[in-house]
Amino acid sequence: LKRGDEFICRATVKEARTKIVVLCEIRLVRDGKVCARGSTEQVAVREPEMEMAFSIPDEISRALGF
Repeated sequence: LKRGDEFICRATVKEARTKIVVLCEIRLVRDGKVCARGSTEQVAVREPEMEMAFSIPDEISRALGF
């Protein structure tokens, strides 16, 4: 990528039950070349204890299509 390049960033939710997993890909508009790929994972935390929950709340899973 260089300044002025147009790109498309695509994010896909792969999981939303025990954790939320999102895959990302960045492609140049001009030729479709993949410039970067990555992923991120998030877990739910119970407040106020700040303890990790071992499932994503149902309303969030449903909103993400799971």
